[in-house]
Amino acid sequence: MGGHGCYPTHLKPTDIRTRLISASTCGAVLAARIAFPPRDLEDVGLVAIKDVILTLAFWLLVLGISLGLGQRLLKALALPLITPFEQRLFGFGLGAGALAYVVLALGLSALLNRIILVFLIIGLSWWLAPEFRELVRALLGMPRGMSRWWSGAPNLERSVAVLTGLIALVAVANALAPPWDYDGLMYHLVGPRRFLDAGRLFPDPDNWYINGPFAVEMLFTLGMAFGDDVYPKLLHVSMGGLLVASTFVAGRRWLGSKEAWLAVAVLLSVPLLPILASFAYIDLGWSAYEFLAIIGVIVAWQTGSRRWLVVAGTMMGLALASKYLALMGLALLALLVLILQRRDGWRAMMVSGMHFIAPAILIGAPWYVKNWLWLRNPVFPFFIGGLGWNRARLELYTSFLSSFGTGRGLWDYLLLPLNIYLHHDRFGAVLNRINIPSVLFPLALLYPLRRGHPVVTTLLWLAAFRFAVWAVGSQQIRFLFPVYPALALAVAFAISRLQGDFRRPWLARSLFPPLAVGLMVVPLAYGISLAWSMQVPATLLGLESRGDFLRRNVTAFEVLSTVSERPSGERVLLLGDGRSYYCAQDCLPDPEHFRWAAALGTMATCEDLSLWMSANRVSYVLLNLQDLDFLLQHDPSSKLRLATDLVANAVTAGCLRRAAGDDSAVIYELAQH
Repeated sequence: MGGHGCYPTHLKPTDIRTRLISASTCGAVLAARIAFPPRDLEDVGLVAIKDVILTLAFWLLVLGISLGLGQRLLKALALPLITPFEQRLFGFGLGAGALAYVVLALGLSALLNRIILVFLIIGLSWWLAPEFRELVRALLGMPRGMSRWWSGAPNLERSVAVLTGLIALVAVANALAPPWDYDGLMYHLVGPRRFLDAGRLFPDPDNWYINGPFAVEMLFTLGMAFGDDVYPKLLHVSMGGLLVASTFVAGRRWLGSKEAWLAVAVLLSVPLLPILASFAYIDLGWSAYEFLAIIGVIVAWQTGSRRWLVVAGTMMGLALASKYLALMGLALLALLVLILQRRDGWRAMMVSGMHFIAPAILIGAPWYVKNWLWLRNPVFPFFIGGLGWNRARLELYTSFLSSFGTGRGLWDYLLLPLNIYLHHDRFGAVLNRINIPSVLFPLALLYPLRRGHPVVTTLLWLAAFRFAVWAVGSQQIRFLFPVYPALALAVAFAISRLQGDFRRPWLARSLFPPLAVGLMVVPLAYGISLAWSMQVPATLLGLESRGDFLRRNVTAFEVLSTVSERPSGERVLLLGDGRSYYCAQDCLPDPEHFRWAAALGTMATCEDLSLWMSANRVSYVLLNLQDLDFLLQHDPSSKLRLATDLVANAVTAGCLRRAAGDDSAVIYELAQH
């Protein structure tokens, strides 16, 4: 004890007061969330507004903890030549990742429950109180700083800033609606809820997605422990903001303020990005971590600081902990680190390589080791299958993943950059009408016309190799998100530098930058249109219930609810449909889309179907007509077509009869039911 009465020498009375305020504020938010749980399915009125306020409060609390934790960890590294804004961005990424790993540790220790999480959150708020105080001061100073910036900013930058703010607001509004996105209802939300119900993580060969890199979903678990399934969508909006802000800081660091704002405009001209951000997905988190790793590697190359390599490796490890596809990014970035150090000799190459690779592997390893121990495959179920996955099951799922795109011939590969624009509906499963890269990305082809920039050149080579690896895998456009920041920066650089090549430079200045800004209106318009068509405002204001929203916007939700009074233990087979979030105990979903089709397709008679259904405790079969229309286009082995034909024949033969249905879905029941 020191000279401050009963307080330790390192904790002054003002520190205690700050920590008490921080912890009590956090506790008040948690107490309110527990006292006023999320509204029931049919509730309307002011309870909806209460829900929105508490969800936003909890989201901001987690953001604050992530920022504070990241700042605390970054101070230990003492990174050289890092700006305050960059420190906030890397800090948020690092803090969110560290928080996810704390939840992972609880899950592996069978301590994943609400009580433990309450103590964890309050304890972190106590510990991070000094960082919270700095954050509050920074937020209070933002209006004055923004006012000064606005008074001297060019019109281009003002326009991009305003449109970015509007896009963010619309994304947040859409995120506040009840979960309706496909993958969220299939596994991003299903996994955290099942882990919370069990109090631990466990292997699940049937829904393979929840086994493997799941770091961002660990953060979802924090809100879902309190019954809040909207908070995960807001967290993904945050990850989208991290991706956009990382693009901005990269542009400002290497190219200049104008190019940084142009890069933001180009990136936000991707129509799907803001809408995807409002889903309970993790793609933007994975992409942001990969791009932060790229920034770290290049800064390390320029500054000679291996501490930056450690941070880059950490970001890459968090990307590995978020999605298997990050393995491609790890390989490319590790190769880049070695290439950039080649002039310093083999010893320097190896030392630098280990500074990057060691933290990446160390941080990513728990997910892969877990799968190896539990499921006999570190990248379960790919390449070698694993527990419950024989060769036939793996080949069936792999054929589905390979069915995206326009073909695998030489000509198809040569035309691939063009086809993802002309035939973009063949390259995705999410909102295919707008699932298209920015129409400005081809302007990167203008880059070689002027003297290049070493960083932009490096980014373009990384993007090219990543695109090539993507091309031989599952050609889904959203898997290209990690390369979008690099392309946005290249386009911004090309637009800025090529204006002098025109006979009338003022024409180029009047054409390209306004075009980039104008195209930001496209995703903004789509976001507003989506909110209006789905009646999001009515749901948020309590003018309609969550149930009304879901019955209108989730195919088969209404049909499933009509048979919700069936006796306990009678399940509905979701043929080709993997979404079980709203019927967890009563449905037999198909996350692989073709597993049950393969089983049914081998049957010759309706009696075989009846016996199989009885053996699997299935009394109903759901045909989601909208989903089947899409899946039949990705059914190279015709398994699903054979299964739907069997169901149709069983109805004709009288083994199945219609129980409920509408224009989007039909449920059949066993005739003897």
